[in-house]
Amino acid sequence: MKKRFLSCFLSLSLLLTMMPTMAFAADDEVNEPEGTVEVCVETEGCTLEAGHEGECVVVESEPEEPESILCTVTEGCTLENGHEGECVVAESEPEEPESVPCTVTEGCTLEDGHEGECAVASNQTDDNRNNQFIGDIDTMTSPDKLPLVQQTMNTIEEIANTAVQNLYVNNIALVLDGKITENVVEGVSYDADENILYLENVNITYGYTYKDTKTAGIYADGDLNIVLSETNGISREVDRGIYVTGDLTILGKGNLESDVSGIGIYAGSLQIQSTGSINLTADSTCLYSSDGNIDIHSGKLSLTATSNTWAQVIYSAQGLNIGGGDIMISAPVSDEATYTYGVYVNNGNIVIENATITSEAKQDSFYVKGDFITNSGTVYAPNGIRAQGGGSVLITGGNLEVAGKGIEAVNNLYLLDGTINFAGDKLF
Repeated sequence: MKKRFLSCFLSLSLLLTMMPTMAFAADDEVNEPEGTVEVCVETEGCTLEAGHEGECVVVESEPEEPESILCTVTEGCTLENGHEGECVVAESEPEEPESVPCTVTEGCTLEDGHEGECAVASNQTDDNRNNQFIGDIDTMTSPDKLPLVQQTMNTIEEIANTAVQNLYVNNIALVLDGKITENVVEGVSYDADENILYLENVNITYGYTYKDTKTAGIYADGDLNIVLSETNGISREVDRGIYVTGDLTILGKGNLESDVSGIGIYAGSLQIQSTGSINLTADSTCLYSSDGNIDIHSGKLSLTATSNTWAQVIYSAQGLNIGGGDIMISAPVSDEATYTYGVYVNNGNIVIENATITSEAKQDSFYVKGDFITNSGTVYAPNGIRAQGGGSVLITGGNLEVAGKGIEAVNNLYLLDGTINFAGDKLF
């Protein structure tokens, strides 16, 4: 019995060893290639492990994009490395040359392609006079810069805007409605760029008629600068020797002789910087400013008013400043004379320094609605000084000789320095 059971057990064991079995592979680690990663492509439930479901792909890692550099200039930017739309590296712009402002508006040279504004002003020729009003008078009045009748104005280009709208000399128009004309006056030239009227040995006998009845030997509608050379004259056939509606400056080494029936020189404001002599004779007034100062810096002036009634040799609307020169002022002083003044300042002050002045008149040598001030020089007032309108008399230097009516100051009299020789009627 035991032998039969053992035989059955052995047979059963042999049968079991003959049955098929499942073999398992070793769990070895798989090395992926460098630079690659497994990415699941939008498949739900996808894993990167063995036995995953769905589809997985292997994508190459994208190279890093180089850091972009913003273009500093929008136009002309270079796009590098195939980029589009945005600039990677901007082209370096050349440095623009430093611009130099143009010193002259008209005739300015635009260099290096500049438009609208001048980069470098053109070199001015030897005929440059714009910085010589007070300086080199010899250069200003030299013959090569003072074209006379032989040089016609046909060569002068027409200028749209000049400092004067109308300019007449000896009743001949040099500027008409702001345009240079082709007219010629012997001994006269006009530089419109610098607004200078040059006079050399000119004799003016005719006047331009303005305001229906008044005539002027020289008439300017606007501001004007006059340079005198040699000796120039204005005759008595005109009412006004020089009539300028704006500001007038007189320069040069030449002389001016004028004998007119009304006013010698009339201007909005007046500056005399000439070093020559100016001799003016007029019925009522020699120097007249309508709304500004009268400034006298140099020269020898002889000013005479001839009318026995209401004569003012110098009349200024805003003040009188005398900074040099030798000035003789004369108005009638006879018994028939009434209201004749040497200097009459309607508003402002009289300031005198570095000058010698004599002022003779019947009413007052100096009349000012403001202060009378002397800093240096010598002042002769044979018929007194009156400072009205709350004015004072201040002597801070120089010599003052007063006679006649004496000194009358509504406010105060100050003697800070200098000397006063007084022989007048009153001092207060």
